This record gives sequence, structure tokens and C-alpha cells, in this order.
Amino acid sequence: MKSETLGRDTLEIEVTQISGHGIWLLLQGKEYFLSFDNFPWFKDASISAIQNVELLNEHHLYWPDLDIDLSVKSIKEPKEFPLIAKRVKRNPSTMSVIIKKPDWFLLLRAWLEEDHGERGLTLPFLIGALAFGSSNAPPTIKDARALLNEMITKPVDDYVVEIARCPSLGAPILTAKQAPSQFQPKVGFRGPGEKEMSVVFGLDLQTRWNSSDAQELLNSLLDECELAILDRTYSRDPYSKTYKAFEPWEQQFIDRILRVGDQ
Repeated sequence: MKSETLGRDTLEIEVTQISGHGIWLLLQGKEYFLSFDNFPWFKDASISAIQNVELLNEHHLYWPDLDIDLSVKSIKEPKEFPLIAKRVKRNPSTMSVIIKKPDWFLLLRAWLEEDHGERGLTLPFLIGALAFGSSNAPPTIKDARALLNEMITKPVDDYVVEIARCPSLGAPILTAKQAPSQFQPKVGFRGPGEKEMSVVFGLDLQTRWNSSDAQELLNSLLDECELAILDRTYSRDPYSKTYKAFEPWEQQFIDRILRVGDQ
């Protein structure tokens, strides 16, 4: 791709330069570099498609010609909010393959990133979101157990899933935070060969469920969420503290985040 310098104006968002290594973006008065290594979707895109970017709201940018949706915060603070894809070596040769973060992780991080909640998402929300728009049979408690097992055995590098009770929802929620967890005492699970725990339960849930055994806590979490999953009511209402169907804006959030993850 040829390097090209583009004119500036007073827009809040503008692509100012495109080089062989990435693009420069003027966003709300500050300039940011998006490398093709971290944002591979732009590498083979046309200049006009890259230039056509919109600031959907204070949280998101959108490239309509490429159908790419990126968080503003992930651009401003990439270390705190790692991008969807990273490059890893497939073999000792110089070939590489893009491995994206799992969908459950994208949802957990985006929820916090966009300030939709104080901590994270309930297990029924995650299960319902992962099945959203699918023609498969509705998810079951077995799917919830399988998801938790994936979090335990296939953790995202440098991250831990913390499970604690959210007072405003009156329910357990899951949050993906940078490892190691600050929870004390640490009660949870380690993945195969992992030094740090990949899933940790908060002291509030240990007290509520009267246990400091990780497996018993996991079973209690599943028991508490089973009815909502069976009833297909995945969204927790903070006022009635009951589960209900997804709101339209929640459906849009799920579709947008998972669609971006598939890029």
C-alpha cells in the first residue's frame, strides 16, 4: 500500500496518513497509530475504504465500507484493552497465523470498555449472547458448564476471570481482569500448566454459598443460573432483580461485538 498524506480539517475523526506499516488516525484532537500487525483488517483495504470512518458515539469508530467496528478506548489504551487478534508463530518458520480472542472474552471486555456495567456480565447473559442469532438448539446448563471449563482450561494470556456478587444486580457476575487477581483469599482454578489462577471466586460468594471449595462454588454458580438459562431469560433487571429477555440495545451490543470478533 502506498504511503499517502491526507488533508486535515476540523472533524473529530480523520485518517491523516496511510503507510506500509499502518494508519495514522486523528481522533478528538490527538493522533494515534494503528499498525497492520495489531489491526490486520486494514492491510489490504483500499485507501478510500480506510478513509471512510465514522465516530458512532464516544465509544466506537466504524468503517462502513469494511464493516469494522473498533472501540475508542482500545485505540487510546491498547495495553489495557488488548485487541481482538494477535500474531503467533505457527511453526519455527516465519509463517504466522492470526488467533482471535474468544467471544466470551470480547463480550466481557467490551461491556466494561463501554461502561455498561460496574464489573461485568452474568453467566446467563454470556450464554445467551454466545447463542444469539444461532439456529442451533437453545443453550442448556451443560453449555454453561462447558463455557466455564473453557475459561479455566484455555485462559486468555495475562487475564483472569473473577466471579463475584454484584449488589446492584443481586447476582453473580463475571469480569475479565489482568492477572493476577487481587481477590483474597484466592479460591478458584488453574489451567493446565498455569502458575496463576484462571478463574477466581470472590469472598462474598464464598460467604454466601458457605464454601471455600472451588468446585462447590462453581456448582453453586450453575445452580443459581440454571432457571434463567432454561427459561431463556438472559438479561438481569437491576430493579426487579429478576432475569428477562434481552433488550434491543443489548441485542445490538452482542451482534456488534461478535461481528467484529469474526473480522
